[in-house]
Amino acid sequence: MLDLLINSLTTYYGLDWVSVIFGISATYALGKQNRIGFVFSAISCISGIAVASISAQYGYVCYNFILMAMALRAYTNWARVRTAP
Repeated sequence: MLDLLINSLTTYYGLDWVSVIFGISATYALGKQNRIGFVFSAISCISGIAVASISAQYGYVCYNFILMAMALRAYTNWARVRTAP
């Protein structure tokens, strides 16, 4: 049982768990209208790209790049809305 747990945490160097934790944190922070959620989303996408690359899941690599671009666009749009008169 412990061996299974350790194996699941180290298969992708823990990056899959980093992606999950930061993805959930990003959703929570954005729901609370906190801009740090965009940073959490970017970290989640970067670790997701690493995991997808290691496991040769190139569709997920593309998905994470698109998701990261959308998060960056939303961050800049949010900054514009907050500074507009």
